[in-house]
Amino acid sequence: MNRIFTLLALMCIVSSTSWSQMRIGVAGGPQSASVKQDPEAPGFGPKSGLHLGLVGDIPLTTAKFGTGWHFQPGLMYSGKGRDFYSRIDSLTATLTDTLSISHTLSVNYIEMPFYLTYKFPIGKKARLIVGAGPYLGFFFNGKQAFETKLYQGDESVFNNEEIKLEAGKEPGKVKTFDAGFNAKAGIEIGNFYLAGFMSRGLSNFYTSSIDATYKHKVAGATIGIYLNKVKQPAKKFVPPLIVMDRDSSVFAITAPNEIPSAIKEEPANKYDSTEQLEKRLSFAAKNILFNANSDQLSLGSLDPLNEIASILVANTSLKLVIEGHTDGSGKADKNLILSQRRAESVEKYLIEQGVDTSRLEAIGYGSTRPVASEKTPEGRAANRRVELRIVH
Repeated sequence: MNRIFTLLALMCIVSSTSWSQMRIGVAGGPQSASVKQDPEAPGFGPKSGLHLGLVGDIPLTTAKFGTGWHFQPGLMYSGKGRDFYSRIDSLTATLTDTLSISHTLSVNYIEMPFYLTYKFPIGKKARLIVGAGPYLGFFFNGKQAFETKLYQGDESVFNNEEIKLEAGKEPGKVKTFDAGFNAKAGIEIGNFYLAGFMSRGLSNFYTSSIDATYKHKVAGATIGIYLNKVKQPAKKFVPPLIVMDRDSSVFAITAPNEIPSAIKEEPANKYDSTEQLEKRLSFAAKNILFNANSDQLSLGSLDPLNEIASILVANTSLKLVIEGHTDGSGKADKNLILSQRRAESVEKYLIEQGVDTSRLEAIGYGSTRPVASEKTPEGRAANRRVELRIVH
C-alpha cells in the first residue's frame, strides 16, 4: 500500500512538468525532528534526520529576474521521530541492575509539500525567498529501537532490541497519512538555493494505548539546485505600427509580443511648418516598448521618450494625448486597467522629464477600439498598442 501511494505522488509531480514555465530540481538537507505529545512526557528530545527529493518551481506572476509569486510543489523523503534517554539513579540501578534506558522512534514518510512562495529581488541573479503551505505525508517505513544498559558484576553490557512499525489504526501502529504545515525562508542565486524551514504536523500520527496525541515537529535546512532553465521563445522584432490620422498626429506604440509582420503607413498629415517635428516624433515613437503583459517600460524606451520630452519642452504649444489599447484576449476589466496603466507610465515619465502635467492626458480604452481583426494573431498584435496623439 505504501508503494502505491508513493507512485501516485510521483505521478502527480511528473505530470506537472508539462507546464512550460516549470523548473525541476533536486533538494535535501539535515533536519531535527521531535514529537509534540499531549499530555507531555519527560525525557524525550529531538532526533536527527534528513530529507531528500524533487522540487518544482512554477511562476504565477511575470516579473523581472524571476521574482514575484511562485508555486513550488515537491516529492520528498523525510525522516521524522524522536529520541528518549533516561539515566537510572544509583539506588534504583542497584535494585534493578539497569543503568540507563534509551529509545529512538523513527518514522519515515514520502511527503508532498506545496509552497506558495514570494521571491524578492536583491540583485539580477539573487532573490530572497519566503514561502509557506501545507504538506501531505504517506507513511513509508519505521521502527522503534530500544537500548538498555545493564550492570552485570564488574561490567556494563547493552541489550538492544528493534521493533518494526506498521501502518494501521490499532494501538502501537502509525497512521498511513499525515498532514501539516510548512514555512521557509532563504536565498536563491541562479539555479541554486539555500533555505531554512520549519514543519508542524496537524494530525495525530500514532495510536497509543494511553489517551494521548502525537504530532510531528521538524526544523532544518535545505540546499537545492534546479536542473533546467526556463527558456523564453525568441521574439522577432518588427517596427511598431505607426498611424497618422487626418485631424492630428498619431503615433502608435505596440507591445513587443507578436508584432504584425505587415506594417502599413497612412499618408502623413499636411503640416508643412511642423514636418520635421513630426519626423522626429515618428522616429522616437517606433522604439517605445513595454514588457510583455506589463505596464513597465522597457529600458530601450528611455531614449525615445527623452526625445519626445525634449520636443514637448521646446514646443510649449503642443499637447499630448496618450491612449492605451489592448487586444480582446482576457477579461475586459483587466484589459482596461492594463491599457490605462501603460498610458500612465508614458505620462509619468514625460512629467519627470519636465513636461507640464496640464499638457498631458492618459486614457485607457482596453479592447474597445481595435484597429484590426481579432481573428488573427497579426490583428490582435496590432490592437495591442499605445498611441501618442499630438494636439496642436
